[in-house]
Amino acid sequence: SLLQMEVMGTIVETEEGMSNLGVTSSGTSSFMTGRASSSFPLNKYSEGATGISEMDLAMAAEWNLLKGALSPQEFTNVVRLRELVRHLDSHPACSSQPFSQRAVTLLRYLRARDQDTRAAAAMLASALDWRMDFELDSKLEVWRLEWSEGRSPRAVLLKKYNFLGLLGEDLQGLPASVTRFSQGDLGGLARELGYDLLLLHVLSFYEHQTEEAQEKMLSTGRLLYSFVEVIDLGNYGLVPRWFPRAVSGLSVMKWMAPVLELVYPERARAVFFIRPPRAFSLLWPVVQPVIPRNTRNKIHMGGLKACSWIRELEALLPPSSIPGWLKSDEQSSFAHALPCGGLVPQRALLQAL
Repeated sequence: SLLQMEVMGTIVETEEGMSNLGVTSSGTSSFMTGRASSSFPLNKYSEGATGISEMDLAMAAEWNLLKGALSPQEFTNVVRLRELVRHLDSHPACSSQPFSQRAVTLLRYLRARDQDTRAAAAMLASALDWRMDFELDSKLEVWRLEWSEGRSPRAVLLKKYNFLGLLGEDLQGLPASVTRFSQGDLGGLARELGYDLLLLHVLSFYEHQTEEAQEKMLSTGRLLYSFVEVIDLGNYGLVPRWFPRAVSGLSVMKWMAPVLELVYPERARAVFFIRPPRAFSLLWPVVQPVIPRNTRNKIHMGGLKACSWIRELEALLPPSSIPGWLKSDEQSSFAHALPCGGLVPQRALLQAL
């Protein structure tokens, strides 16, 4: 595991010098924890000394990993960004997770702003403010428990009409997702559950993927933080009112999109839009501006037939993660596609109470 390797040796070998990482000439570092009193000798890592937290080791491993994975210029930019956001270490949103110190987090924000360190710093600050104002961490903890227990009316309703799921692992070992706008009724779910809960459900899903990527990255030593997504748009005739559902769902996604991009930038590695019906061409001019510019370059726009995307998908996912309905155009396979979604009835939550 990277948590046992000599992680600190190469971190400070940048043209910016040791000071940019908060490392003194005597070989001590305080940037990992953001607390001046927690400085420690660099060689304590290579000696396997005890008393250093697992979080400190994980963050050091991230920095070391980035040093080897990025070009010298991009790594230097990440270091510069770290200096610009050092003051955010004491931000309330960083009390449970040190976002301003995580190398991969800084990389994502840097790439989202095309290597502009000041713009990336401002974006991260806005994200931390949003997390604090929304009380995201505490709400996620409550919702995850509620979702796993599956007994509350909200959880029961969302599980029944869920539109967001996992396909399995991609070839990098990360969770690949499927969003079934084809079957889902986002407008109906927002009407019954409220926009905030629906947003929380999506954020919880993203958080799970991010945690899986972090664990896989530290165990393999490979830079991993982005995911394969399949966006199913097909009109299979299994759930009625495709166009009204699409229009109402689009209003929900337009509301969510800025938050998702702010809190989880650069999370998409490849996005497959599959089986778009003819009516989707009427919505695409509205959908496209909602999608972050960098993400648009990662979109694979498929047709109605599986042959229009399957080779590209197979280059990213193993056969075990590609269900039959993504490989075949047989109508019988569509009935078994998950998640099922469904048209959410009026007053469905009240009926579930």
